[in-house]
Amino acid sequence: MSKKIAVASLIAALTAFGYLFWLNPGQVDFVLYPGGNVKTSHALILFLFFLTGFALALLISAFREAWSSFVFWRHKRADERKGVAENLLEKSKGSMAHGDASTARKLLDRARRISPERATIAMELARAEIAEGKFDKAERRMRALLETHPTNPEVISLNLEVSRAKGDFEGQIAALKRWLELDPKHLRSLTALRDLYVSAGSYSEAARVQEKIIASTGLKPSELSAERQRLNELKMSHAATLEGAAAESILLALANDGGYAPAYARLGRIYAARGDFEQAEKLWVKGYKSTDKLSLLLYAENSMRSRNKADQMLPIYKKFGKRSQGALLLRARLLVSLGRNKEAIEYLLASSGALNTPYGKWLLGEANFAQGEYEKAARAYRSGLGGGELPLLPFTCSACGAKSPNYATDCNACKSADCLDFTPELLSYE
Repeated sequence: MSKKIAVASLIAALTAFGYLFWLNPGQVDFVLYPGGNVKTSHALILFLFFLTGFALALLISAFREAWSSFVFWRHKRADERKGVAENLLEKSKGSMAHGDASTARKLLDRARRISPERATIAMELARAEIAEGKFDKAERRMRALLETHPTNPEVISLNLEVSRAKGDFEGQIAALKRWLELDPKHLRSLTALRDLYVSAGSYSEAARVQEKIIASTGLKPSELSAERQRLNELKMSHAATLEGAAAESILLALANDGGYAPAYARLGRIYAARGDFEQAEKLWVKGYKSTDKLSLLLYAENSMRSRNKADQMLPIYKKFGKRSQGALLLRARLLVSLGRNKEAIEYLLASSGALNTPYGKWLLGEANFAQGEYEKAARAYRSGLGGGELPLLPFTCSACGAKSPNYATDCNACKSADCLDFTPELLSYE
């Protein structure tokens, strides 16, 4: 149709120029160059301009057609090359899955030459180089990718993988911080950054990251409690790396603000180590009020024993025995150890819950035995056997689970500090 229109237009144009020739028979001198004149009509000159324009239009049209064909060919060629590169990429993934990193790398090198701009090929090539142990090449490749794709999560993640494979602490930190710039609440990155600082002994930095974990993620109540416990542990570890007032300041904040029993225990030990026993004992008793951790009362008792003032713990145990069966049993235990067996027997018999536990009956048997009341002692011992073996191991390590008959500041099994819990109240017949 377009060709018919073009032919009709050409006939119409020629007819128009014929009409112009007929209307303009006059001649004119047409100067082609200085001294060179040609006599022609106005109509012929117009016709020549028309032919020139028409030829130029045909030339432009032909050029446009040629350019369109060339662009189409380039796109088709690019698609073909992209398909070849994609095929090589898939083959390389298969080789990597079978553990053949060398073949995968060769395939990826070919794919990269075909499609050098694709980040996916560069990343897979870096993975192959990591698998071959060529960490430096992988690192250079990832640095180049980061310059062109600074916000690509896959690039950042792989950069972290390269740094981890190399054991590059600073590189891992930088990669994780870059990720957190994109997503400040990314839990896995925050957790990885915290653990990285812990592995390097940077507990203060780890604690700061842990605070972000608590503040910026939607945690369940049970998870929140565990994360706060982890934060306290990190602060305790940080305090252990410090000395003097700096360590005491952290421990005091943990004790007063967080009600953290190990902080009370360690701070009291610091006071006792410098000879301030009374302050240490008051702190441990205060700690028990805040945390209900019986081991803090045992710290105070041991300190008073070392100064031959163990009897000063009796009114303290009596006071707390009204709310805690554990404190009640510890008072009876202390009375027996001080040789005040008659008072221990009266106290145990008068208490409402002490004899409901095997340990309480065992203490009654011990007191009667020391008093020479062997039949009463035997009855108490036999009654205690109702729950199985006699409960001679009332202290349990919270770190490893080992049991001990006596209290100590450190576990004999795993050597952990501040870990023995007094748990006879759990040894009931139920």
